[in-house]
Amino acid sequence: IRTGLLLAPGGEFAFVAFGEAVNQGIMSPQLSSLLFLVVGISMAVTPWLAAGGQLIASRFELHDVRSLLPVESETDDLQDHIIICGFGRVGQIIAQLLSER
Repeated sequence: IRTGLLLAPGGEFAFVAFGEAVNQGIMSPQLSSLLFLVVGISMAVTPWLAAGGQLIASRFELHDVRSLLPVESETDDLQDHIIICGFGRVGQIIAQLLSER
């Protein structure tokens, strides 16, 4: 939750991207001005988002999350395993190569 709230605001690169979009004629100057304002405000409220994220996270930490973790007996047989995140074309190729070994 904390990480999500800290990643939510716009960043400095948005100013560069919007400026270049105006230079290339992709975006109107009026829209760019509005988006500059939105990004600037989102950057300004980042400290409050961080504090709010800490408050929300502390409420979750009150609950015992260890009950959500797998029991050791469920993971005892998981030795030398690989987790593939994503099973698109590349993930399938990786899985096939690994299963052949």
